[in-house]
Amino acid sequence: MVSNFCIYPQIGKKLEHHQIKIKKVKLKDLDEFSQNALNDPAYQDLAPISLVRAASQVNNPLAEPDDITLLVALCKGRCIGYHGLLPGILKIDENYSKIYWLVTFYLDAGFRGQGHGKRLVSEIQNTAVDLVTTGITAGAEGAYRSMGFKDLGDLPYCQLRLDRLQSMHSPFQYGGNKPEQPGVFGSMFNRFGRWRYQLKKQMVYRIVRQKLKAKKNIFQSRLVNRLDEDLTSPMAQQSPYASFHRDLDTINWMLQHPWVVSRKDAGKDVQNYYFSRVRDLFELVALEIFAPDGNTRKGFLILSISLNKNKSVVKILDYNFYDPQDTFIAGYFGIQYAKDLLADRIEYPGSLNDFFEEQPFFKRLIKEKKRLYLFYPNSNDSPLAVSAGKIKLDYCDGDTAFT
Repeated sequence: MVSNFCIYPQIGKKLEHHQIKIKKVKLKDLDEFSQNALNDPAYQDLAPISLVRAASQVNNPLAEPDDITLLVALCKGRCIGYHGLLPGILKIDENYSKIYWLVTFYLDAGFRGQGHGKRLVSEIQNTAVDLVTTGITAGAEGAYRSMGFKDLGDLPYCQLRLDRLQSMHSPFQYGGNKPEQPGVFGSMFNRFGRWRYQLKKQMVYRIVRQKLKAKKNIFQSRLVNRLDEDLTSPMAQQSPYASFHRDLDTINWMLQHPWVVSRKDAGKDVQNYYFSRVRDLFELVALEIFAPDGNTRKGFLILSISLNKNKSVVKILDYNFYDPQDTFIAGYFGIQYAKDLLADRIEYPGSLNDFFEEQPFFKRLIKEKKRLYLFYPNSNDSPLAVSAGKIKLDYCDGDTAFT
């Protein structure tokens, strides 16, 4: 529930629950459903899933054919809302149990405040599976809490916000935010401001890269399309008591079946889909890291690069290294790719913040943030219920890495 856009204002009057039909789509039917939805009048005004996401979901290595992956609310044969589910695994020691991540929750504005969103959530609660969600809007949080969801914890992460340089007179001094100026002279002033901002970014990135230059000699990197199975062992070394399972198969699934694509690669797909589908540029970068000899493995890292409407973001996603002292390599490459893109922001897990704060100019540009997790256990003694409070949260939990 994320915007005030109303597709059906003429149906905005209160409707009884029996007038709203809930359609449940299983994983084994999801691809066919999404293909049919392209031309089905029921989904022309509001599409419940994109073809790209559906094609990715059916390849989820953690899912089973009978898993429910989508619930669609229909009124008079037209889609008025939906809720996506992403099957996952909770790992406790060597035991594994199914969970559903709650994702893509949307209800048309004309139908909000009538309990229809809660009904979608209630139908999900009836699946008898442990439920978790994160990265949610304030509206969705309110709906979940009203249905009995509880806090699982907060995940700290950080944003290096180079876009703050737009409101700085120099890299050492903040100024006020300056709105776009109107008129001919205003247009010239705006262009000059954007040009100066680009120069500031270039200068900061260049100075930081120069400081990090010496570190380049202590490792080699290899750009790959998928991670090699030999990298399983460093991941196994970092296995906490309880975590949301994310192994090499899961990461390679993300690399090969992304949810977002670059505009140049976008094929025919639904139009009226609220969530991310296409960006001017979107890439997932997988790097395997080696010692200077080029043979001894050190680990790997995954980055995402996104550009849309002249706003560019590099995110540091998964990374794992045999030696914890090599963790800085993830930050190193995040900065390297951000420099090449002149990125406006770098987003990264909180565990990398010490590295970023050590770099020139960066400390004053960093914003520390938290991401809320909510959960709803299937029962009081379910695996999720008994492990709550002991789970190690990760930046890539849920659908975060995809979007």
